[in-house]
Amino acid sequence: MNSQKSVFFSFLAAILFSMFLFIIFGENGYLHRNRMKEIIETLHLDNERLVEENLNFSRRIDRLKNDPAYVESIARRELGMVEKGEIVFNLRPSKKNKKR
Repeated sequence: MNSQKSVFFSFLAAILFSMFLFIIFGENGYLHRNRMKEIIETLHLDNERLVEENLNFSRRIDRLKNDPAYVESIARRELGMVEKGEIVFNLRPSKKNKKR
């Protein structure tokens, strides 16, 4: 009778140990759950960043459509455009100043 009990408890211990391994390392186990939580957090942060970026683009598009002064400032800054009658002075440092 004693050997039957030890075999039963050994079998029970093996089953419990297998269940423990499955809970920790299984396909939907603890480690997989933690990895998924990290991925979800990263996706939430990316989503927040993209929402803010889209909002900034929407504001810029609205200004480009409705604000002539903004369009003019971009044309001057990015394209180097000037109005008729304006004089542009390009001030470049002299070669003597570059050596210092």
